[in-house]
Amino acid sequence: MKEGDRTLHSPPQAPSRIPSTLTQVRVGIGPGDERRRTTWRSSVLAKILAVLLGIAAWSTSASAAGAEQWGWFLASSQIDKWFVLQGKATVTVAGGRFTAELYNDAGLHIATLEGHERKGVIEVRVERHGTDDIIRSMRGERRTMEFRAERARRESILFSEPGRIPAVVIGLTHDTAIR
Repeated sequence: MKEGDRTLHSPPQAPSRIPSTLTQVRVGIGPGDERRRTTWRSSVLAKILAVLLGIAAWSTSASAAGAEQWGWFLASSQIDKWFVLQGKATVTVAGGRFTAELYNDAGLHIATLEGHERKGVIEVRVERHGTDDIIRSMRGERRTMEFRAERARRESILFSEPGRIPAVVIGLTHDTAIR
């Protein structure tokens, strides 16, 4: 529509899409750019998460004394014989702290050993579960033997009650490969 020399224009139209963030308004990022930025962010986050999970898995498997399976026996003296139990144990040594959870072959929790290790000597308090046995203070020494032909190393700990005739003896053993 023309009136003389002038051209009439319709009023300016509102944009069809209003920017969803202030960043888009200030910097002028369009809707397509936001999709690329989100994809980039998620791929970076996925890589960071993968690295963190890898570090966690490596540190868990690399800690030589962290939550490993050991074999164990417990020998308890009775009037004219020894009563012997055995099974698998979960042993954790971290920051000088020693913990062992002893389970029999049926999976029953038999005893808990908790204490500390200093220079290869481990002092623990032993609580036997499901019995009226007293909580005992025991001491053991960590010993390591290497079998070079088999490329294996065996750690063992034999606990007894210091200064007493042993009424209870506990042994732990664990084999690892030499790298």
